[in-house]
Amino acid sequence: MKRRTSLLLLMLAISLAFAAWQWLRPYEWRADPAARFRVTDASVERDHSYLWLKLRLENTGKDHHDFGKPMTLLLADGSKAEPAETSLEGDAENPIMALHLRFWLENDDFSGPIQLHINDGLLDIRSGHGIPALGNGETRHFNTCNW
Repeated sequence: MKRRTSLLLLMLAISLAFAAWQWLRPYEWRADPAARFRVTDASVERDHSYLWLKLRLENTGKDHHDFGKPMTLLLADGSKAEPAETSLEGDAENPIMALHLRFWLENDDFSGPIQLHINDGLLDIRSGHGIPALGNGETRHFNTCNW
């Protein structure tokens, strides 16, 4: 009985460590400091034959976003996409703590890796290939760039 309990406790500890690692790991391990932001969350929602890519970016320091510089999504085929929607998250002391971006993309835009050009840096949004399996109106959330 003692051996069985020890084995179960060991398996529980391994499971909890794996769950904590999945929950606490960053979206991207080495975010570009010139971007001034880091990606915390990405989601893809199917809207008939198109897809919405939603990103949440947190400010990494005291430098704010430079709205004079364009934000563009760099797609695998070399084309660029601009955000269809941008919203800010903040308070009186720090007016831009986070940015929320939405991009209206076609299926072909998910053929390869995707990066976001923001300020003077590049952030990895996606390193995989292929369209996420989604039905109409369904959403998938990603907490790493490995999708």
